[in-house]
Amino acid sequence: MKIGYLFSGQGHQFPGMGQDLFTQEPLYRQTIKDISEILNQDFSKTEVMDNPQNTAVSIVTFSLGIERILANEFKNPAVELGLSLGEYSALITAEAMELQTGMQVVQDRARYMEEAARINPGKMIAVMKASSDQIKSVCERTGAFPANFNTPVQTVLGGTDQSVMQATKFLKDEGIKRIVPLKVDAASHTPLMEHASELLERRLAEVEVTSPTVPVISNTTTQPFDEQTLKQVLVEQLVEPTRFSTCLKEISDKRVNTFVEIGPGKALTGFVKKTLSGVGAYHIDSVETLNEVRHALSQGGLEYDR
Repeated sequence: MKIGYLFSGQGHQFPGMGQDLFTQEPLYRQTIKDISEILNQDFSKTEVMDNPQNTAVSIVTFSLGIERILANEFKNPAVELGLSLGEYSALITAEAMELQTGMQVVQDRARYMEEAARINPGKMIAVMKASSDQIKSVCERTGAFPANFNTPVQTVLGGTDQSVMQATKFLKDEGIKRIVPLKVDAASHTPLMEHASELLERRLAEVEVTSPTVPVISNTTTQPFDEQTLKQVLVEQLVEPTRFSTCLKEISDKRVNTFVEIGPGKALTGFVKKTLSGVGAYHIDSVETLNEVRHALSQGGLEYDR
């Protein structure tokens, strides 16, 4: 059994996230205390963890706490992959960034993105079952941008309000029936995030990084991060589309056959099911799901998450 860890991005956080783990898991509790000291906020408190201004930091904190439990009980994964924000969880666990540095960068990155969204407000839509030619055509005709290639049948587009509205009309005229507006006010992974990308580049210039101790696959390049290019790839990540589906295929080709999603929700587990066959997929975002994964991995894995 070769295991790959998947780290959740934003969008599936939930109230009370991590409270059961804090109560029952000492290593999770220690992680919360460590990060609370770094950021001078008490993430053991629900009102801090659930604060919308802390969303990015809370998700990474939650993910790191879960990963620390797994690191203590199981061998290292063969590879790690995060979706957007989740790349920071992966890079911190793989020791490419120190915990203190990584958490401070995550906090600053969120602030930069909020600032960029105020300057260039945007919208995003998830498009189901559109062909690559249709996606290319709608972007050329409307000025929208591909933001996330999540699965072979799901692509997220982003852009200005007008461009996304025009893209929606164009796709419906093309016979695309499932188009889901996302509850966001920013067009992440598009050129509308250029301001945030510039600020992040300046911020990362001050940061020391090393090559990950475990391969971490970049959403942007679909190749492993390395010390020489890591900062530049993270800068480009804000304005370039994520290619999660391609990354999954790359990992599967390396004979990884069991995936564990770490963090809120199970969107990435769903992407695995829609992209790959013959592999196992699980998620952890509670004590219950942690115990299910403990049992599954001790038995050899390979069952799909229910």
